[in-house]
Amino acid sequence: MNERDENIFKHLMERYKFHWDANQYARSNYNEDLEYYRGYRNSADYPLAYNESFNRILPIIHTILSRFMDQIYQAGNIVSVKPRKSKDVSRAKSVEGVLNYQMENLNCIDTSGGSYLTMMKWFFNALTFGKGIIKAYWRKEERIGPVRMALPIPNFDRFGNFQGMNIIDHVSQEMQVVYDGPYVEVLHNKLFLPHPEYKNIQQMPQCFIVYQRSIDEIKRMADKGIYKNLSELGAPGTSGASYQASDSREAFAASLGIESAFQTEDSDSKYKSPNVDIVECYGKAILKDQPYEVGSGYQIKGREEEIIVHIGNHKTILSLQKNTYGMRPIFDMGAYYHPELYWDLGLVTLTKGIQNQVNNLANLRIQNVMMQINQMLKVNIHSDIDPEALVWKPFGIVPVDDMDDVQPLTVPDYNSNLFAEQEEFYKHTIQDIMGMYDYGMGQTPQRQERVGVVYGIQAMGEARAKLMLMSMDYLGIRPLLKYMMVLNTFHLPSGFEYRIGNVEQPQFGNIFGTDLHSDFDFSAKYTAMEPALGKQARMDRLVQLAGMWKDNPWINQYQWNKTLMELGDVREAETLLKTPDQFQKEVQQQAQMAMMAEQMKQRYETEGKLILDKVQTADKIKISQKDFQEDLILGEQEFRHDMAIAAVKKETTDQRAA
Repeated sequence: MNERDENIFKHLMERYKFHWDANQYARSNYNEDLEYYRGYRNSADYPLAYNESFNRILPIIHTILSRFMDQIYQAGNIVSVKPRKSKDVSRAKSVEGVLNYQMENLNCIDTSGGSYLTMMKWFFNALTFGKGIIKAYWRKEERIGPVRMALPIPNFDRFGNFQGMNIIDHVSQEMQVVYDGPYVEVLHNKLFLPHPEYKNIQQMPQCFIVYQRSIDEIKRMADKGIYKNLSELGAPGTSGASYQASDSREAFAASLGIESAFQTEDSDSKYKSPNVDIVECYGKAILKDQPYEVGSGYQIKGREEEIIVHIGNHKTILSLQKNTYGMRPIFDMGAYYHPELYWDLGLVTLTKGIQNQVNNLANLRIQNVMMQINQMLKVNIHSDIDPEALVWKPFGIVPVDDMDDVQPLTVPDYNSNLFAEQEEFYKHTIQDIMGMYDYGMGQTPQRQERVGVVYGIQAMGEARAKLMLMSMDYLGIRPLLKYMMVLNTFHLPSGFEYRIGNVEQPQFGNIFGTDLHSDFDFSAKYTAMEPALGKQARMDRLVQLAGMWKDNPWINQYQWNKTLMELGDVREAETLLKTPDQFQKEVQQQAQMAMMAEQMKQRYETEGKLILDKVQTADKIKISQKDFQEDLILGEQEFRHDMAIAAVKKETTDQRAA
């Protein structure tokens, strides 16, 4: 390392030690929360006959988690994009299509594909431990894999004449890109070291992430020119701040202790490269000496720049570079908001004290029941009774000198009053804290309430769940989507092809360079979160209004039908509904078809009239010719008849004259 890097290294390691110590309370809380989530009880801490755990926290956490996941993933697409400027109206759909396609195939490598699993882990950490933290970056992975090709082979007969081509399959091993896109990692809460007095990661002076990497991976990064100072890495096994052999082992220390698992470091072997800690730092530092003065001669060395530093094995800087993306790639969301410190309050943190009392009470209740079933005995110390005779067994005999030598030890039965009352009190207190009651969890409560009361109880729980979901959307999901678009602006090639729609009728689109920017409004799509009774009642009212508003020109029919479908939990609302543009095009096509049909009708009517006139004229001509011929024939017949009559008359006259 040069002198500048050496000074930066010393400064960052001092800050790393401070962050590690300042977050010790959060790691202790995490370990304790993990014990209650796991249902672990150390028998040495509870001198009871029974030491079982009756977990009332885990079912409620997973009920809320399932509600969140169902709300976000009801529709096919989970990302909504709105333009901020008029010129981006047409681009917003392309950006939305790209982000939905990337979320659908997020982390689609090493059997970790799809955003559903990543989102579930993110929400789970936020609900359970108070904070869910992720890191996003662009990942391009190349691996050697099989490529199958069809090779044409010429075919000749025995005389050497060409007879055509034979196609054979050839499989070759080639380097190919298996992943090229945004990648999101869910960080372990104990391995992320924020400044606990800041709520916003982007505003912290520094924040650190610690994880393990093999020296072989570090060597490959050094061969690419990304890492340096490989010779100063040193032997593995050193720790920067914790009592573990390496700080990254802190992630599994509590779980291994709970499970009583065998804890060991990877043994040295010449067939495997050892793992070392990598400390990843995001912060600000003065890289260039450009001094300036403030106040009365107070001199500053230079201007701070946003940097990304990788420290290997807590010994040397592997890389130091400027953050060219303009924002830190770490995003978080919380459950119950802490007004001052970074670490918010999880559901386990708020309820573990009551859960402890539930466990103690239930174990005492079991002990009380067992003592009622199998009572203890009072035995006179001076009686000569064999202890084996005191064991309960059918047809057993206990020889006594006096009937008072052996008596049952009477234990009061608290089962029907104190235990039931306290258990119900603890149950309702946990439900009040979490906002998830029996009705919301699909259970039938002991006391049947009226519909209005049930609706009110569900509405309160749903409102609190919606508050957490929307706050997680604004604090975590929206900044993540914006950063994913920043990564796309840097790395996504122009003309990138993405899939649109469902599997049955897939469509594809392309996005080009001018469309790739992050100046949009991003959000997660989730349907209406309302109580089941209220949702059904509102659905019935809207269905009644649908008939009245069907042809109302003042109602946006697209949005109206979309609201009905979303309220009815129709998952394919966007696929089923035609967009206003599609509907307008269909209306225009129908109008054009109607106009063409009218034109054809008019044309046919005009041509038909002309043909009819011709036919009628021809018929008239034919009739006229026929009448003329008949008149000629009649005239000729009359003339002949007249000539014959005249001849007869002349002949008669001549005879008379003679």
